[in-house]
Amino acid sequence: MKSDRQLLIVKSTAGLVPSDEALEKIAYDLLQAKPPSMGRKILKKTAQFSLAPAAFAALLDKSIELYNSTTKTNDPEAKGLVIESVKPLILELLRKLYRQDIESAFPEARIVKPNDPYLTKLSCLNSQFQENIVYATHPRQSDFLLPLAEFHSYLLQDKRGKFVRLASALGAKKIELIDSKIASRDAGVGISIPEPTTMSTIGGEIKATNKTKVNFSLAAAFDSPTNMPTIPQNLRWFSQEPLWQAMAEARVKHWVNRFKVSFTYAQNFGITANLEAKISDFGLQSGGSFSSMQKIEQEYLVEFFSKSEYKNN
Repeated sequence: MKSDRQLLIVKSTAGLVPSDEALEKIAYDLLQAKPPSMGRKILKKTAQFSLAPAAFAALLDKSIELYNSTTKTNDPEAKGLVIESVKPLILELLRKLYRQDIESAFPEARIVKPNDPYLTKLSCLNSQFQENIVYATHPRQSDFLLPLAEFHSYLLQDKRGKFVRLASALGAKKIELIDSKIASRDAGVGISIPEPTTMSTIGGEIKATNKTKVNFSLAAAFDSPTNMPTIPQNLRWFSQEPLWQAMAEARVKHWVNRFKVSFTYAQNFGITANLEAKISDFGLQSGGSFSSMQKIEQEYLVEFFSKSEYKNN
């Protein structure tokens, strides 16, 4: 079963209201507006929310009343008391003002209830879908979804795992990094390599030098092969990587002994910090600590076992 939209949100109700933190920020800016007519401009700037005309007018009236009350005294403490006394009312007005249908807020998402049979046709990283969590579709397997927070860190692991699996199946002796360009917004993102096969040593290392630079290198050494070179079935990413395909063909058909191949991760697939901030403002969750994409462009030298070494085994 394929997911026909990029995002999936599991939620019992269709209504969506911004978080109290987001509403309090709007309320504070509104109540501090001078003159009160500035409130209209402040609200218009929050274009990501829909505005209900009746609530909009009521809120502006209340802001004028508050402004008149607070400007009668120069006592900061008295002003604070006035604002705090009507804060619950203002927040409730804001909830009504900004309440909207979840599909309008996130047109790129499919909205399902926790007991929706549709979920049984999909799989997710943590094996069970959780309410109020936003999931993103794996770009190379449309029925597999990832919590937004883990999207980029998992995809990087997944792609590296498939690269190692391909090299191993082709009879690699070792993999060596020869050139690398990395730009990252996150330091300290944990990386592991899934699905290693017939290898004696493999290492993935991340060194965080500061908040914007992350050094990642992959090195692997493999045991002597027991099977002839082959291309694994159902290898995610392979069909979108021309150099991986060229390496596989050169190895399987011509027994190439060495091959330089690129490894890149340079596409954010629309999963950005801005999207994570938006779902947080609406009281939804990303499923953990969000990791932004780290752009990676690397070149590896893959050295293979020779044809004669196969004959000797």
